[in-house]
Amino acid sequence: MDEIPDRPITPLTGPQSPAARMAPRGRGGKSWLPERTERPIIPPALGRQLEALLASRRQKLRQFGLRAAIFILLPTALVWFYTAVIATPGYVCTYEITYQSYQPSSTLSSTLIQSSFGTNTADSIDYGTLLYEYIRSSQLAEQIDRQMHLRDYYSSDRIDWFSRLGRDASQAKLLSYWQSRVSVSEGFGGYVTVSVEGYDPQFTMQLAQNIEKAADHMMDQLTAGPEAAAVIVATSQLAQANTALQAANNQLTAFRDTHGDFNPDFIAKELGTIIGALESQVANLRAQLIQDQANMQPGASQIVQLKLQIAGLESQIASERQRLAEQTGGTSYSDVVEQYQLLLSNQALATSIEQAAQQGLLVAEADAAQKQNYVVDFVPPYVPDQPTEPTPLIDAFETFLACLGLYGIGNLLFSAFRDQAGV
Repeated sequence: MDEIPDRPITPLTGPQSPAARMAPRGRGGKSWLPERTERPIIPPALGRQLEALLASRRQKLRQFGLRAAIFILLPTALVWFYTAVIATPGYVCTYEITYQSYQPSSTLSSTLIQSSFGTNTADSIDYGTLLYEYIRSSQLAEQIDRQMHLRDYYSSDRIDWFSRLGRDASQAKLLSYWQSRVSVSEGFGGYVTVSVEGYDPQFTMQLAQNIEKAADHMMDQLTAGPEAAAVIVATSQLAQANTALQAANNQLTAFRDTHGDFNPDFIAKELGTIIGALESQVANLRAQLIQDQANMQPGASQIVQLKLQIAGLESQIASERQRLAEQTGGTSYSDVVEQYQLLLSNQALATSIEQAAQQGLLVAEADAAQKQNYVVDFVPPYVPDQPTEPTPLIDAFETFLACLGLYGIGNLLFSAFRDQAGV
């Protein structure tokens, strides 16, 4: 801006002054008011101060415009030029996945296995967060790098220098680059949104599919170890049940060999039939004896005969019971039956446990073969048909707003510092 020359302002005097022009005049153009002594409207010193103030304002405006161009317009122009001219177009494939858990039917055997091995802790795991952290992990980045050679692809010369990955990138740099090209967000309800960026549609689609397969394999491996351990426990329980059943069978066989193929059902039936018949006869004879004693003398031959018959029948009943005791090895019949019933109960219990253990092993093997947790892509990956990155206008506008905000904050801080310092 041109400097204003430092010269005094000539005051307006004489007939051209405002006071002279506004004065009322009479005939002939002469003023009828008394003439006053004329003096300058603006003093020369005040005029020079105003000129200096205007010059200072203009200088500050020039500096503000220059700083705004450097700190705001220049970065915005550079960002627009890079995104519109230099940057390699990027393709983005966005898909959404969630997880599902297999819930086997509850049976007695599976309940026994869970009580021995422990309850399932799947309900206490946040699989959404697990998927989020796994997709962003260096483990997955290295795994996908071995499958698809990410270092070679993203370090290709056809990718612009600013977006390119170094050929000898370390694991930390590969992880940082991976997280900049694969973005993950966790939504409410356990679903995860994954966005994969590449520089051609087919590679982007393949990368998204491999990420999904790796996540599905990881989810399946979470329960592979516990399910294999459950099979081992079920096998051990079946072996123990077989041993217990064999021992119960051996004890029952030895008991039967000792007691001559003892069968309590047959013996009880036979004993009941014989003794029942004898006791029935004794009851009839006793009734006849009571009737004859009421009508005859105590020493009558008929009464004596009835008493002898009753005594003989009671002796026979005792003999039958004694014969049963001799067949059971001198042990009372009730004790033998009790032992036999106990052995039968042990055999039945061992058989039930062995059957439950067999069913438990089958269930454990079926659960181990069945995928317990798996990933479901309810919005599957797709082949992007056009590049979506970068967006020159949006990126330039965002850069403009960011630089404008930073410049405003910096200017306020600088002014505050100058005020505090008294500069």
